[in-house]
Amino acid sequence: MLLFQVLITTLISTPYFALAIYNAIAVVMFRNKLSPSALAIYNFAQDLSRLLHYTNPVITFYIYTLTGPKFRVEMKRCIQHGLKSVLTAIGLMRCLPLRAQQALLGQSSSNIYERMVVVYGDNVPSYTTVFEGARRFKDAQLTIEDDPKSGRPITTTNDQTIKVVKNLAIEDRRITIQQIADTLSILTGTVHDILHEQSHITKFCSRWVPHLLTPDQRHERVEACQELLACYSIEKNHFLFRIITGDELLFSYYQPESKRSSKQWKQAGSPPPTKLKQEKSTNKVLYSFFWNYKGIILKEPVPVGYDNNEDI
Repeated sequence: MLLFQVLITTLISTPYFALAIYNAIAVVMFRNKLSPSALAIYNFAQDLSRLLHYTNPVITFYIYTLTGPKFRVEMKRCIQHGLKSVLTAIGLMRCLPLRAQQALLGQSSSNIYERMVVVYGDNVPSYTTVFEGARRFKDAQLTIEDDPKSGRPITTTNDQTIKVVKNLAIEDRRITIQQIADTLSILTGTVHDILHEQSHITKFCSRWVPHLLTPDQRHERVEACQELLACYSIEKNHFLFRIITGDELLFSYYQPESKRSSKQWKQAGSPPPTKLKQEKSTNKVLYSFFWNYKGIILKEPVPVGYDNNEDI
């Protein structure tokens, strides 16, 4: 150990004394590899830091040759696989004495980056990473973890949220994803994932039908169809030729003209065509239609004040 101290003291004035020696010491201490030689190096670094006004690159050869084999193996593995990010190095710097940390605060980002290029070569992180790491270190943020963020948690997908989202979608089948997100104060992407990926609930446009029937009306129509099928099974096509059916339709006196149908050709420079704005009329007429397999056999307007029932 005395030989190590003498050699290190001799090498202080050389331009090859590195940030890597601090990283190496920190790696060993940080990973609880507290061998006697490593602990002695760490203690000696405290005295050594008083002599250093700034840090310089180091040749890791000195670390390999002046320390024990266990420490050299650990150093080589960490340098090859662990020290590829300045943020990792800064995180390991927490094990260094405060005086050694303060010695690093006077270095600019560009200077740190240039010195790291000498140490790490092709494995050096980008300048942006070095700049961000130096900024955090100068702000006394001696951790590589992200700062805690306020606001919503990263994920709100849990059993309770899934249940509430499904209930809202079932109770009001026309509710939108945005409305659900606003109600529960969660992200729309979370609502979309719960509905489509986890609950397999999709939204479709309503299908157009002529009438919205009550259960009794549907039952009556089923019975009528069954009677017609029974008659057809007996009379075959002759029964179809005798069928007459009908329907009714309410027409409005006001038939609006589309903008496209009112277009007119005009020459260049001539004024655009004009048309009278028509007021919408409330007058309507009810028409009854009856037809068979050959076509319409009767179309008749229903008198005002009457319904299209069996009396008419």
